[in-house]
Amino acid sequence: MNRIPSPVEKAAKKEKQEREGRVNMARYRDQQQRTLHRMALLRAQRLSQATIPADRDTRPLKNKDCEPRGPISGLYQGVRVRIPA
Repeated sequence: MNRIPSPVEKAAKKEKQEREGRVNMARYRDQQQRTLHRMALLRAQRLSQATIPADRDTRPLKNKDCEPRGPISGLYQGVRVRIPA
């Protein structure tokens, strides 16, 4: 048979859930804060490594004025070449 919980049991269960919720939320916020701190450290490290030395040539490697190549014909486009027998 199903037993109907008393109001005291309901209140105790509700209080327990609220307490666990507060603990879990504090744990979640602490974990989020640690993640944000770690991301900030990694970002600072990455940015410090990204600085270009003064003696390095900063010109682009490719000429941006040239146009890209067109599609390559032949086997690359799925065209089969017949070889005479």
